[in-house]
Amino acid sequence: MRNFRDRVFLATFSEGAAQTANKYGFSLEINDLCISSNLEPENRLETIKRIEDEIVEAKAQGKKLIMHGPFTELTPDAMDPRVIELMVDRYMTSVEICERFGIKDMVVHSGYIPLMYHRDWHVPRSIEFWQRISDMLPNGFTLYVENVFDEDPYILQDVIKGTDRRNIRGCLDVGHANAIRSKYSIYEWIDVLKHEIGHFHLHTNDGTSDQHGGLESGDMDMKGILSHILNCCTEDVTFTVESRESEPSAIFLENFFNTIPHIDMIK
Repeated sequence: MRNFRDRVFLATFSEGAAQTANKYGFSLEINDLCISSNLEPENRLETIKRIEDEIVEAKAQGKKLIMHGPFTELTPDAMDPRVIELMVDRYMTSVEICERFGIKDMVVHSGYIPLMYHRDWHVPRSIEFWQRISDMLPNGFTLYVENVFDEDPYILQDVIKGTDRRNIRGCLDVGHANAIRSKYSIYEWIDVLKHEIGHFHLHTNDGTSDQHGGLESGDMDMKGILSHILNCCTEDVTFTVESRESEPSAIFLENFFNTIPHIDMIK
């Protein structure tokens, strides 16, 4: 089984992420493309330089890296065809930047906004869009579609299963699932999506808003959640810590993986 450090990434928006990744042997999920305007031609070189600096600071050269793709004002169920073409451009420009750094995995948001479009519109439009993107991706490249405002796990499951492409998988953000106040527990989200998930975002909140708290905060039972993931999902799933401060969560994961009975994960 893979060393657990090969499966853990720290979001670069997290305070001290590069230094913490270097200290604990983790890698990075890069957030510099999240804001779509960073992909504008006049901003692109500065963005690429920032990514280079983060990788060097984390001593992550040669390690697997994950990119978080752009999400501002991007939704695959948009009615305006020009918005769809903008999304294609934003995503494929991001893929080009990924290739520059040897990155083969990128997280993107589902774009579901329940107060804007009904799920019966969102799901088929999303399937159509992600199938189009799937056909444009380089060989060996995978997109992970992440829940944000999704009210239940079945929306994302329907999209991933309907897209039915090996290079389009799910990313379960446990903090978002908790903050949306879904009637489903995090354990039920995992149970429903366990065959679709390839990646997890880990952070906590008290259920009132998307707070990106530390794994150690106690607001959510992260030990129970992580144990359930390990019991339910395939061993190739990966994890990104998205807490606002990186080191307390890194220490939490270090302690967790060193005390669970899955001892072969840390050899």
